[in-house]
Amino acid sequence: SNQLLAEYISNTRETTRKEEKYSLIYDENATLLEMDEYKDGAHLSHIEYLYENNIMQAILEKNMQTKRIKITKIKYSFY
Repeated sequence: SNQLLAEYISNTRETTRKEEKYSLIYDENATLLEMDEYKDGAHLSHIEYLYENNIMQAILEKNMQTKRIKITKIKYSFY
């Protein structure tokens, strides 16, 4: 079975103990679907990755404090 990174925690400053945490969710094909970002326990953002035919088409990012959602559409050119 594949070992995928499910969570990453970083203490950015030893003196202030600022903790950043990233929680990741994949599908059965090991494709990244969602990521949640936390700082010092506060939920900062929720990100979803949208695919069509296994190619990323868009990224939806919700700021959990302001509740704003940013949509990034991705276009590709194949040669």
